[in-house]
Amino acid sequence: MKWDIIEKSHYNTSTWAHGTTTQLYIYPENGDYTKREFEWRISSATVDAEETTFTALYGVKRWIMPIDAALHLEHKYQEKALYSITLNPYEAHCFRGDWDTGSKGKAKDFNLMMRENTFGLLKSVKLFEEGQRLETIFPEAFDERLPHMGKKLTIGFLSFEGELEFTCELDQHVAVKDQLVFVHYAIDEIDQMKEISVKHINQVRPNVILFALTYGDVD
Repeated sequence: MKWDIIEKSHYNTSTWAHGTTTQLYIYPENGDYTKREFEWRISSATVDAEETTFTALYGVKRWIMPIDAALHLEHKYQEKALYSITLNPYEAHCFRGDWDTGSKGKAKDFNLMMRENTFGLLKSVKLFEEGQRLETIFPEAFDERLPHMGKKLTIGFLSFEGELEFTCELDQHVAVKDQLVFVHYAIDEIDQMKEISVKHINQVRPNVILFALTYGDVD
């Protein structure tokens, strides 16, 4: 099991047609989003226009979660309407990157992008003051039907609202507001992962973003 707490100085902010986007992490670390060379990517963006069109990303699956306002999405494929959905803050939605997707509403959002050989889950929870076990707040990550065997496994955490404290046996780790945390683990460490305790510091029931990834092959 390996903990990675990503310093905010490593984040990379740039502009896009309708706002700004901040790349929080890209895997592998020498990946290049502009060349579409990555297995998975974590980012946060602002949508500053009332109506926008998303960039087409072929061969990519996407999760999106608005943070501070509702976001309405409309999906089309080959000029055929598929469906529309309105996401409230901290609601997650998964869709294909090669769909023609438009949005309505100004919002800040959180994004998880994955190549087709990567599997990912995204959700949010509100933390109580006392520590909560990871198995309790994120049971989906340990579903036996997920493609765990032979894969690299990562669970990530992020709070835009306050500090988080993690306890695993005798180890403790603290992440400040907006700081990305990863735990990379092996298949035989799943039971140990379930026992990780997460609690907030100096914040009343903050929203916490959780995501799980299975990708690549174990070296």
